[in-house]
Amino acid sequence: MLRVYHSFLPELTDSIYEIYRESLSKKLFGNNNFIDGLYDCDCIFFFWMSREELVSCVRCEISGSQALLYSLETAPNHRGKGFGKSLVSSAVDYLTKQGITDIHTHIKKNNKISLSLHDSLGFEISKDSARLIDGTVSQKYYTLIYKP
Repeated sequence: MLRVYHSFLPELTDSIYEIYRESLSKKLFGNNNFIDGLYDCDCIFFFWMSREELVSCVRCEISGSQALLYSLETAPNHRGKGFGKSLVSSAVDYLTKQGITDIHTHIKKNNKISLSLHDSLGFEISKDSARLIDGTVSQKYYTLIYKP
């Protein structure tokens, strides 16, 4: 079931940390204070819950009619079961109903699973270089765009 929050919920801190633990251990996020950063960001959180357990989450920043989905993660014991796809699909539906006309995401070029997931939902690879959250341009990522 999809849950949408417009601010971070402290009671989900432990669950979110568990989902992101693998990425954090691989240092995929440059910020060692990742959880602390969740309190400070101005974004929407989309959570996919199964029997009150947080199994997948993604963050979203909105600017005008554009949205950026990022930090999609699914708990390791729930991967390959369609939770991430259901979450992204539901987030796209929610954003489209809010009047968003362009939904962007950045995916590492070697992340075949995520590229396939987003392709199956109608995202297309942009010709533009990926401009990441911190403003840097990276050739290691694709920018994918969904236009309803």
